[in-house]
Amino acid sequence: MIYKYFGPPGTGKTHKLISRAKAYIRIGTPLDKIAYFAFTKKAADVAKNRMPVDNDKLYYFRTIHSFAFDQLQLNTKKVMQGEDYTKIGKKVNLRVKYFDKYNKEEKFYLDNDSPYFQMIGRAMNRDVTPREEFDRNEHNTKEIRWPLLKNISDNLIEYKRVKKKLDFNDMISRLIDKKDLPKFKVIFIDEAQDLSPLQWKLFDKLKEYTEDIYLAGDDDQAIFAWAGADVNRF
Repeated sequence: MIYKYFGPPGTGKTHKLISRAKAYIRIGTPLDKIAYFAFTKKAADVAKNRMPVDNDKLYYFRTIHSFAFDQLQLNTKKVMQGEDYTKIGKKVNLRVKYFDKYNKEEKFYLDNDSPYFQMIGRAMNRDVTPREEFDRNEHNTKEIRWPLLKNISDNLIEYKRVKKKLDFNDMISRLIDKKDLPKFKVIFIDEAQDLSPLQWKLFDKLKEYTEDIYLAGDDDQAIFAWAGADVNRF
């Protein structure tokens, strides 16, 4: 079954998710059969701390990308970092400044000042090609030109192939293609309005491996709309 909690900030959506998670624990659901996915490590830790068991036993209380990172048995050397994108920028004569904001806020998003890399990332989140994203005409046509966008995209693909690195969206794609995933009794997803089309594809895959899913979010507010969040799907 799929259950949804809608509402603006302060209406107790996360409280409801946590209360339901506690209920599953009370009835004896094995802890490794309960998953709680949040958009930040801090939010996942808050949920952990409110559970009536030791945090160490709540292995699947984490971010979606952390879950993918773990399931794919990656290490940090295999993950694209800000400096990697800066190197690609230099190769195509494009200044790129990346902010390791995701480390500070424990989010799996890299902020940058390049509209080109922003568009490529948004295309991946939306599970479309850079050309399809470009043709949506949602960008400033004075900032982005298709020939350079294609060149950067091609260089990014080649760089990741040669360096054998994945970015955060690649992790999700790889996990979707993975044949064996953990089977859960229940999955909780907080701030579900911020799931991108690519992440919704993972959701569809996870549905095959769980009995109950609880979603909570605010359909009027998507913090990651700039990154391709699909509020309508929620």
